[in-house]
Amino acid sequence: MFFRRKFAWVIAITLALSSSPSLASRYAETQTIPDATIQLYQQGIEQFNRGQFPEALKTFDRVLKQARKIGDKKLEGTTLTQIGTIYRRLGLYSQAIEFLEQALAINIASKDKVNVGITLYNLGQVYERLGQYDRALESFQGALAIAKNTQNLFLEATTLHNLGQVYDKLARYDRAIASLQQAIAIHQQTGDRKMEGRTLNNLGIVYRNLGRYTLSLQTLQQALAISQSVNDKPWKGTILNNLGSVYVNLSQYDKAMQALQQALTLSRDTHNTILEGATLTGIGEVYRSWGEYPKALAFFQQSLAIYQKRAVKLSRGQFSTILGKYILL
Repeated sequence: MFFRRKFAWVIAITLALSSSPSLASRYAETQTIPDATIQLYQQGIEQFNRGQFPEALKTFDRVLKQARKIGDKKLEGTTLTQIGTIYRRLGLYSQAIEFLEQALAINIASKDKVNVGITLYNLGQVYERLGQYDRALESFQGALAIAKNTQNLFLEATTLHNLGQVYDKLARYDRAIASLQQAIAIHQQTGDRKMEGRTLNNLGIVYRNLGRYTLSLQTLQQALAISQSVNDKPWKGTILNNLGSVYVNLSQYDKAMQALQQALTLSRDTHNTILEGATLTGIGEVYRSWGEYPKALAFFQQSLAIYQKRAVKLSRGQFSTILGKYILL
């Protein structure tokens, strides 16, 4: 099933449903689901939240079989969305798309608007990670339309956050800033401090990419303050890494090193090897700027080793950039 072809009518059907006078009553009607199935579904959610993805996958597979056995299409669609989301988190993108597209068709047929939006959002994340940014935009824009139509502020803000990321990657910076600022406003309205800090981090990256380093620094410092106040340890490391890169751009190497060393410690504490690799590259860049070439080379080599060990797919530009640092030593 090709997502691009079906996108327009997915949204048209979903929005049309909101005008149906009997939709609310139909949506409220639920089939009797056995308690054991409900408990199994909750178990899958708990496993997912703990990061136990293989275990959650097995649990939701059992739920899916039971949903099909009792003929509950809404439960089937929701469970397919969960399975697709797990595959996305595992980096198994082909499987993620397969299950999410099945979920999308069922959620539309069962008039489950909320899960249509959630499924489109997850498809957008998969396409973003695959570098298929046009498809990611289509998916996120569809999810955003549904979020607004259903007044789902959490989905709206989260989707705007991701739209901002995609626009940034496409160098459409004005749209990136607008999307991220809208997301921040909703986070402030709902009191979601953690997501406010994370979205400020992304806004700081956009300003950095525009060369507006002072504004980037101010925005990232706001993000850091929030991450500290809510104890968002995983993202605190990411924000510190980004602060370090901005300090490098401003030639403030002492501050850059301080931020990057803190980010490196946090990356190891949280077992975030992707962040660790990026931070090692940043530290190497600082040493190179100081003319301490042997130390710089050692950190660049550590960074490449991590990417190779994790089988991280670097773009040609990223790979050339790291290798180029060796040559420029």
